Amino acid sequence: RFGLYKGTDKNVGAMVELLCDSAPVTTNEDFVQLADALAEALATGPGAETAEELLAQPSPSKSGRTLGEQKDEMFNRIREVFNVGRFIRIEGACGGYSHNAKTVAGVLLEVEGGDDETAKDISMHIAAMRPQALKVDELDSEEVEKERECLRAAALKEGKPENIVDKMVDGRMQNFYAERVLCEQPFVKDDKLTVAKFAESKGMKIKQFVHWELGQG
Repeated sequence: RFGLYKGTDKNVGAMVELLCDSAPVTTNEDFVQLADALAEALATGPGAETAEELLAQPSPSKSGRTLGEQKDEMFNRIREVFNVGRFIRIEGACGGYSHNAKTVAGVLLEVEGGDDETAKDISMHIAAMRPQALKVDELDSEEVEKERECLRAAALKEGKPENIVDKMVDGRMQNFYAERVLCEQPFVKDDKLTVAKFAESKGMKIKQFVHWELGQG
């Protein structure tokens, strides 16, 4: 499960991956509370470089206990091993979303302006559509050039005149970007708008995103 600390009214956000051995535990109230407490401590405390550093810090949800003690108490009750996986802290207002169905995914989205609902909608879009990058210029340049060459070769093979091939390739590259780039993707709740245009319509600018899936890191 991914614990989140988020809010467009806050100046910092965090996401923490909390691992367990069996799926039913992920809905346990104490497990959910610990995941979110880890994220809150990471965001509002001094930060941490390692899981051990984070677990040594005071728990925001259990007064007088460290996060490690909270984790150990849960182990004693449930008798299952829990481990802190990846974690990240972002200095800036953040939205986010944690998905715990067939795939377990977490999204932390740094934004400027807008509101929590818009940030959550875009985070849910990221979890569903799995963009590789925020903007076109963040894509792997070799991958982009390879795709461009393939499309160019295909257009020439179709017998198109060379003077219009490049324009055709530029047009077809938009489909390539729309599959991979968040700002270029059609928004899942309104495919007449790109995600960037949807955000803009809500007074929001997307600055960066982190998308993790359980077992992928």
